[in-house]
Amino acid sequence: MSYPISKMRTSNWIQILAIFITLLLKIESTPIITYEEFYIFPRIYLKFSFESSSSSDDPKGLVIVHGYKSDSQSPLSVDSDVYNHIRKYEFHVTAANSTENEEQRVQEMNIIYEMCHVASQTNNGLASLFRCPDEAVIYPCTCTELEKFLNCSDVNSLTELKQLLNDASFPSTKFDKFSYYPASPSIEQRVLLDNTFGSLSFERMMFGDSGLVKVEANALSGSESTLLVLHFDNNNNLQDVPYQEILANFPQLTTLLTIKGSITEIPTLKSTSLTLLDLNTNLISVLQYDTFQNLPKLKTLDLAYNKIETIGPRGWLFSTNSYVYVDHNNLQSVSAFANYQPCIFDANHNQLTSFNQDVFEPILKQKYFVNVVSNEISCTDLNWVEDDPEYCPYVSSDCNQYCILL
Repeated sequence: MSYPISKMRTSNWIQILAIFITLLLKIESTPIITYEEFYIFPRIYLKFSFESSSSSDDPKGLVIVHGYKSDSQSPLSVDSDVYNHIRKYEFHVTAANSTENEEQRVQEMNIIYEMCHVASQTNNGLASLFRCPDEAVIYPCTCTELEKFLNCSDVNSLTELKQLLNDASFPSTKFDKFSYYPASPSIEQRVLLDNTFGSLSFERMMFGDSGLVKVEANALSGSESTLLVLHFDNNNNLQDVPYQEILANFPQLTTLLTIKGSITEIPTLKSTSLTLLDLNTNLISVLQYDTFQNLPKLKTLDLAYNKIETIGPRGWLFSTNSYVYVDHNNLQSVSAFANYQPCIFDANHNQLTSFNQDVFEPILKQKYFVNVVSNEISCTDLNWVEDDPEYCPYVSSDCNQYCILL
């Protein structure tokens, strides 16, 4: 039997191949793995199969790696010395002589090594690696393998989006990110329909500039165990978001944003995972005292640029110390905070006329910050702060510009 002689130094081949042989010998039992034409690197395709031994005490197995460059279909090969070296371990490898450039050849062999390493570390081998569908199958959506990113911004309507994603065949269904920011959103079809995403799942989903008016209760189904971040951004007419259903159905969700919409009210929320709730720039005017009570991990609550007028006698109940932003509202009074105090309370650019010591002193005692710049509070109402060197540095107002944080 004859083998093509590589121009690459034998010692380099032996060193690289010995690494993945060592890894593969550690496997006790793995099912046969086969994959056809797996795209791994620009212009390089690999055909790969792997069968492990049934016991780690019997280090016999078979690895076959076939590769070729997509432009020439030329086979890859190793030199006879390397082949004979690995033949002792009953491994058979055909690999990586696809270029005259030695550095490139080493790089290609490292790619094959990485493939073997992944196969040796997973139950499903190469089947666990992410693959995009053919471009024509999901057009006008686009898929990026490296980022596991599905971008459907060029789809004409939300109805078309649902049909496309349910009809197309996806070799990999677990994505990291989905994005829908259409340049020309449909005027007629502005509802994100139930079961839009079929069998697909995502960790992050972004919808912006889409003309959305309503999100149906099961529109995001499929990502119940994976969704971490959900953005609705600059959907100016968005009025109906099923917040309670979203938080109940997606127990891993940490970030929920509805920015620049037309939301007018928020129901009582419950989540053990949510850390960021951003409702900036909507039409919210009234919030119930217990809206945020059942959010024990909430760190940031952003209600800036809404229509909130008062925080009533019962206050807002929190289950943890949070950053609370209510700047640029119509806030005229803050009567109380219940349970945990906000560790930042930013109420700049409102219509507050008083700075009640009973309300704000519990915040300042914990050295938390309060911002009431650009309100209608008289400086005499802030005397109790100005006269206390411990409190003064933690209040930003139009009257205490010279406080120094000690």
